[in-house]
Amino acid sequence: MSSDERMTIDERGKELRTMQRRYQQADRRTKGQLLDEMAAVTAPHRKSLIRSLESDLKRHPRRQERRVTYGAKVKQALKVIAESLGWVCAERLQPNLVWVAAPLAHQGEWRLSVELRGQLGRISVASMRRLLADQRCDRP
Repeated sequence: MSSDERMTIDERGKELRTMQRRYQQADRRTKGQLLDEMAAVTAPHRKSLIRSLESDLKRHPRRQERRVTYGAKVKQALKVIAESLGWVCAERLQPNLVWVAAPLAHQGEWRLSVELRGQLGRISVASMRRLLADQRCDRP
């Protein structure tokens, strides 16, 4: 694996599970060599690898799910703005949200509160894609 490619969590877990069997049966010198090899492949430092290899290596679910950051008002505003700009891509839409929202609010599309303006100003491109995924029209 080249230095610019990173392992995914699942790939790293698979590699660590494979090496865990060898690590548990190895003597002290071999353990050091295995740690050097794994540090070169998986990227964490040796102490982190030791803790991982002595654990059960199971992935645990989240204790608490993330809260919803952008509600229905933001989703509706995004839909109206995206539709008014001809469904441009999220990268082009994101920097123009706030200044397009003001005239549309003035025309009576919705009420532009300070909170909504703030949320439109800080929403990321990825969040916009996720919120608009089911809203995109199929027409060119």
